[in-house]
Amino acid sequence: MPKSRPYQPLIFRLLHALHGGLVLASVVTGFWMYNTWDHRLAKLPLPEADTNLLSIHYRIGEVLTPLVVIFLIYSLVAGRRRLIQTKSIKHLANPTKPAGQYALHRLVNIGLLGMLILSMVSSRQFGGAKALIQGEWDNTWYNLHVFAWASIVVLVLAHVLLGLKVGGVPLIQSMIDRRVRPQDSPVKWPQRFKNWTQSITNR
Repeated sequence: MPKSRPYQPLIFRLLHALHGGLVLASVVTGFWMYNTWDHRLAKLPLPEADTNLLSIHYRIGEVLTPLVVIFLIYSLVAGRRRLIQTKSIKHLANPTKPAGQYALHRLVNIGLLGMLILSMVSSRQFGGAKALIQGEWDNTWYNLHVFAWASIVVLVLAHVLLGLKVGGVPLIQSMIDRRVRPQDSPVKWPQRFKNWTQSITNR
């Protein structure tokens, strides 16, 4: 029997789509910059980037930063079931079983949020475009930024593959579903936000 398609809240679908698109754009532009000026570990036969790409990458980061903060707050409050739970940590010892795969998927989600935060913090600590072009690659913050970028690539792949493993095609379809339940309407978001705020203050 085929799996039924789960329903994802509209606000989660929108945040996830915006978040995912900007992360992908940041990863691509970041690698192109690395491939042009750094490429200590590997270099692909791509056209050389110019300094305009540095500005584009920076602007993507500027837009992504507040979105990551919003997505983080949403994940910790309304979407906390998608993150690793204390009671599910024990299941990580059995990654071949469904419970272990769900736990691993949630752990990957936390890892992604953590690496995104590290990438944002580290990008503001080193010299940016000037440091990259002048070859100041021994900067600790720059290397942390590259580490965060590489980790995001691996974790995004793991996120997608584990998503297919635990939810199959229906889970992927649910992320682009156009259905909106009445209780999920944008007009009710202010009240839901108020409820989330109250749930935080009452803890």
